[in-house]
Amino acid sequence: IRSIERLENVSSPLIIKWIRRLSYILKQKLNSISIPEDAKQISILELDEYLAIAKKSNRVYVWLAVDRDRNKVVDFEVTTSREFSSYLPLALRLEKNYQISISCSDHYDVYRKFNIAKKHYSTKAETSLVESFNSLIRHYLARFNRKTKRYSKALDMIYNSILMLFNKIY
Repeated sequence: IRSIERLENVSSPLIIKWIRRLSYILKQKLNSISIPEDAKQISILELDEYLAIAKKSNRVYVWLAVDRDRNKVVDFEVTTSREFSSYLPLALRLEKNYQISISCSDHYDVYRKFNIAKKHYSTKAETSLVESFNSLIRHYLARFNRKTKRYSKALDMIYNSILMLFNKIY
């Protein structure tokens, strides 16, 4: 945001307004596009959640679902807790939109409470791809690697940033 502020000679609140507007348009466009039939078949889906912002009073978790064969994030969720109720909306969307043969996650128990695949494996050995996407988020989005007041920690801005990142790069 700061680089755009300098290059365009505009205020950061205006840039934040642009980001919100662009992400709204992007969400509308993505919702209007139907998923191709061949993309609905996922042989191996990797799931992971990670603590994006570790401030004690305002923790933010990002839940990712990555299709291993296509090397793409198929869905994500931004929440303020690691509870099952935070994972459930993502799981329900995945179950509705995809036919998943195998899901892989770490040993966190929420993944076993709602089965989205025919088989589920709980092991860190099978989650390397989703962990690399966690690293990509930290690399490209400064708000996740800097402890400063300059970057918005609002949930909608975190969601918007991740939405634009994965629809730009992949």
